Order: sequence, then C-alpha cells, then structure tokens
Amino acid sequence: MSVEENKALVRQYLESGRPEAMRGNLDVVHQYFADHYHDHTTMHPDHSGVQGLKEVIADWSQATPDLRTEVLEIAAEEDLVFVHWRGTATHEGQHQTTKHVRDIEPTGEEETVSG
Repeated sequence: MSVEENKALVRQYLESGRPEAMRGNLDVVHQYFADHYHDHTTMHPDHSGVQGLKEVIADWSQATPDLRTEVLEIAAEEDLVFVHWRGTATHEGQHQTTKHVRDIEPTGEEETVSG
C-alpha cells in the first residue's frame, strides 16, 4: 500500500470502523488489523492480537458508548502511520480492561482526551 493509502485506512478505521465496532459489529476490526496485530502501548497489555482489540473495544463501548474520535493530524512514512487524535465521551460505565482508567468510578460526565 502507498503512504496515502495507509493514512486513508487509519483515518477510515478511526472515523468509521471503530464506531461500527463499538455499535456491536466487532468483526469489522478484521478489515483493518492483521491477525498478528500487537498493541505496543501500556493501555491494555493483557489483551493482545485482534481478539484482545475486540475485548478492549467492547470495554470502551460499555464504559463510554458515545465515544467520538476526531483526527487532528495524520502523517506517515513508508508503512508507519502517526495520528494525533482527540476523543470525547461520557463516562457511563466501569472500564474492565483499559489499564489506566479501570479503577476510576464512572463520573457520568463528558471527558476529552487526546493522544
């Protein structure tokens, strides 16, 4: 894939694929991630591969069902894509898998984070 195709795929996942997965169609992640996918962040180290990603998305969808992600900047070099994003959601449920927030009781308030 070209650099532009890689950027378009990542943008499509964040703007369309992940929201669809959060609405319950978890199999959509197979359109965006290889079976050997590995998350290199510290957010959910116990949930690897595509199955682990599905578990994390299911966790987000019950804890923050109205999650909206905005792509602020996107850049790529060869097969690496870098995204600066902002996510906004109402914290309605207890996270089970996302390490840095699973001990926070639901606030019922809208929060915004970026990464």
